Amino acid sequence: AEAGLLEGHTGRVIDLDFSPDGTRLASSSYDRTVRLWSIPDGRELVALRGHRDLVRRVRFAPDGSFLVSLSVDGEVRIWDAPPVEAPD
Repeated sequence: AEAGLLEGHTGRVIDLDFSPDGTRLASSSYDRTVRLWSIPDGRELVALRGHRDLVRRVRFAPDGSFLVSLSVDGEVRIWDAPPVEAPD
């Protein structure tokens, strides 16, 4: 059974990675963004923009405090990975 649907990317999703504590999911896409999602409720926490080409890989740091992404043009970016906070 489907547990939820994460909507936000405008291109195909290429890669996914769960945070070490399991509360967040990072996704990378053909739309040149990395998105961070709250697993408990499916909210998009942040859309990270800056890559000039599709984002091939995304990985959390072992402590979950940041993400590293790689685009097909070879650019590597490091991003802060905000924690899940209660919605307003």
